[in-house]
Amino acid sequence: LMAQIHAFVRENLGDPRLTPDAIATAHHISLRYLHKLFHEEGHTVAGWVRERRLELCRRDLANPN
Repeated sequence: LMAQIHAFVRENLGDPRLTPDAIATAHHISLRYLHKLFHEEGHTVAGWVRERRLELCRRDLANPN
């Protein structure tokens, strides 16, 4: 399930409507369960999404094109 969630987030990083609630809804799980899954990995949902977005920004800024 986490692999599916991670893939979904990566595919939708540019969507400003990508919220923990939207992620939970897309995977037919409760928001509470989504937070529990991320907590077990040592992350928050919003924090993990933010880190992925920052990775993309760093990559874009490092690209000379």
